[in-house]
Amino acid sequence: MIKIKTLEKDELPQLAQLITNYQVASRFNKLRIGREKVSDYAFFYVEDLINIPGNRIIALTEKNKIKAFCAIKPSETETAVFGKKIFYIDSLLSTGTYQSSLKNKQALLSYFHSYFSKHTDMVSCRADADDFSCVHALEKNSFLLMDGLVTYTMEMSKFRKDDRHFPCNIRLFEKNDLTKIEEIAQTSFSLDRYHNDCHIPVQKSDLLYREFAKNASKGIGADRILVAVSDGNVIGFNTIESKNRLLARIGITMSSFVLNAVSSEYRNMGVYSSLIYESLNNLSGQTDEVEIRTHVNNFPVHRALSRLGFNLTRSQVTFHRWNVKTPRRNNP
Repeated sequence: MIKIKTLEKDELPQLAQLITNYQVASRFNKLRIGREKVSDYAFFYVEDLINIPGNRIIALTEKNKIKAFCAIKPSETETAVFGKKIFYIDSLLSTGTYQSSLKNKQALLSYFHSYFSKHTDMVSCRADADDFSCVHALEKNSFLLMDGLVTYTMEMSKFRKDDRHFPCNIRLFEKNDLTKIEEIAQTSFSLDRYHNDCHIPVQKSDLLYREFAKNASKGIGADRILVAVSDGNVIGFNTIESKNRLLARIGITMSSFVLNAVSSEYRNMGVYSSLIYESLNNLSGQTDEVEIRTHVNNFPVHRALSRLGFNLTRSQVTFHRWNVKTPRRNNP
């Protein structure tokens, strides 16, 4: 008999095993780590989800075994900026064939909608582009595609320094840089899921990126910022998570370039490439790999990352579902 329920802490080991089976065949293949380490990571991952206030893990069980689950997290920054209750489905995983996975994921999404619809305005979910049971389950539950993302990875053992000429100076962030960084963040993004969602006013999507930049300056979502400077003016920035905390617990040092942008009047001048190169240089000797994500249609960034030696390693798609009618903006 199939049951859907909120997971309790004493069921964590069983859920970790499900994640291990899933992850061994996907993300961790490229890291070439053993199954034992993947299992440890899965345990830490679920433990982290359960211990954060406001998070919930919904599990689908059959014959007292967990067959599928999703983790529900409040999106606090989006909720504050948009004035709507926004949640994020962190994972939507299932064992079994395509058909059984589709059925399980649809059941979880239906349960989520019936249980949370009175308490949420919008929920988002990001899936691997080749996880068709997840993509189709989201579509069948009225989620709409909002963007596509790809991840590039640099193995730092292959990073080579050179004598390149920078069109700007690049240094670590200082407190008086914040206002300019916020301005650049607010005016630089348009290809993302927030700007593609007609339920969200463009101005609020712009303000969200300003808030992301401000959070990074406080150590939220990033712990290091590099800025590009020309004639004393900040013209670009890159926020960096220098160490993935959970991966570090299994002996893997992974860094991420989280949010990066260049002021519009300084684009196509090599500033972005110089900023990313110097960010890699800044992390040299401190990490095994660096990841950076960009949108599938951000072609200038694709070209820049490829020239710097990054390799394409992951493809994802993001969906939104609004649970209440909200005013739509006039522009598409």
